[in-house]
Amino acid sequence: MRVKIPRLFAEDHDINRELPSGQWLEANDRYMTYCCNPVELQAWLEDAKFYADLDHWKLGGPDWYREGGREICLSAKRALPHIRAAILTLEATKL
Repeated sequence: MRVKIPRLFAEDHDINRELPSGQWLEANDRYMTYCCNPVELQAWLEDAKFYADLDHWKLGGPDWYREGGREICLSAKRALPHIRAAILTLEATKL
């Protein structure tokens, strides 16, 4: 399944932390596009949900949050609808 991920979160997830990401297809200034299987989509979803919890980061790591972490959190939050849509599309094709 093809999925567009906001670039900042994609770079953190795929390149910096080397988490399961799927096959990288293309990129532009705003998005990176991947072809993912269900396991990889689930990894994206769990990671995005974790980072999108802004209250957790404000309380748990204020220095990290202020020093660039906030942008990664917001990028992860923007990734959630893309990832969820890809999962729903994948599930619909199984019916």
